Amino acid sequence: MSDAARAADLRALDRARRAAVYGIFGFSLNLTAVYLLLYESFVFSFSSDCTGPQHVCALTTSASAAAVDAYVGVYVAGVLLTILAVLALREAYLALAPIDARFRSPARLALLGPIGLVTSMAGLAVLVAIAGPIFSSCSSTPTSACYNAVHTAIGQALAPVALVLGGGLLWIVGELVVLLGVWRMGARYDDASFKVAAVLLFLPFVDVIGMILVWVGASSIGRRIAAGGGRAPIAGPPAGSPPPGSFP
Repeated sequence: MSDAARAADLRALDRARRAAVYGIFGFSLNLTAVYLLLYESFVFSFSSDCTGPQHVCALTTSASAAAVDAYVGVYVAGVLLTILAVLALREAYLALAPIDARFRSPARLALLGPIGLVTSMAGLAVLVAIAGPIFSSCSSTPTSACYNAVHTAIGQALAPVALVLGGGLLWIVGELVVLLGVWRMGARYDDASFKVAAVLLFLPFVDVIGMILVWVGASSIGRRIAAGGGRAPIAGPPAGSPPPGSFP
């Protein structure tokens, strides 16, 4: 293995470890956000039907508002860590692309995921803003103001719904491209942990296991390459050749 190829492999594996760390912390924040959402739902249902002392009802209302604020903050932080994980994996593919043509497509298309995620979040934010007048107008018995607010919201919601759907589609395509790159890292280093991770990362709630496998695999292979021992990576097509046209 040439010095340039060794340096590229070590840089790619370092970025893969970094992506795994981002992903693990992001998963933890997402779980926290789910807990806060469930907590807020419970507190809100209690405060809306509160018949106790006024100070108790006021306290539950404040707790509900605080839970919403905490949920938004934790959720946004989790999304940012998810984006950082994707960008770190893209850096890994960029490091390998000059020596292995299999990583050129993942390096170019991995940005679709973050772009789609940000687009969907922007659409959701607009939908929440549109829903505000509906809740204020329809908080009591439906009136003409409520019907007018609903009618207006339907027309205003078309564009943000399109943003949410289009961004979601981009996110799915970008996610598949990123996972294809993880699979190809497993093929390059002849390591099953990357290939198993590529499957698990697409599945909700078990994707954290895939992130752990990426960290373990990247750490083990990185130590092997840095020490100059073990089997050399399996070379893919040279950088000047057309990228492979099928999985993997």
